[in-house]
Amino acid sequence: MTLEPLWGIVCPGPTLRDPKTQELVRADAPVRLAAVNGAILAPQYPFDFWVVSDTEVFETCLGQGLYIRQDVLLLCPSRWEVELAGMHAMNKPYQAFRRQHHPTETNADFRMTLSLRSYPEEINWRESTVLMAIGLLISRGARRINLYAADMAGQGYFRPGLDNSRTIHTPKRWEREVQQLALVTARAADNGIQITRRQLLS
Repeated sequence: MTLEPLWGIVCPGPTLRDPKTQELVRADAPVRLAAVNGAILAPQYPFDFWVVSDTEVFETCLGQGLYIRQDVLLLCPSRWEVELAGMHAMNKPYQAFRRQHHPTETNADFRMTLSLRSYPEEINWRESTVLMAIGLLISRGARRINLYAADMAGQGYFRPGLDNSRTIHTPKRWEREVQQLALVTARAADNGIQITRRQLLS
């Protein structure tokens, strides 16, 4: 039986700085790779997509020395076109990216646009960027997805300086995110899609 092509999503969790994560990604060899938020700042990964939902995260990454990557497709909310229009410092680099938009005004908008109608409404795809990334890859035909550095525990990111005013790393937040990921994984399996959270062995 031939396996479906593997797609990967790299998150900015603390284990992203561990060389074993890079070894894991290299061994798995996903055919397409998406960066979630600040993970784009890890230059050792050949990203195809950059999924961001918050302009403040975009600004933070620019402040951390992000260069414009024409090889990466920026996947961001359609509202950014209006929000960034009056912000020259961010709008100029934003306009230089290849980009594709999706609506995020309501969860229903996101679901309908991505043809995720067979997934239950209790999945809030907008709740976290990693869930949004999963939905976006599924909509692009991914049938097998691995998550890397999706630690969903502890404090901080894989590098300092990525926190912003919306950063919330509490046990309650992680518990909710783990529950939502479990629900997405189960419903994806019902649709013949495999989602695997690849974690480093302690």
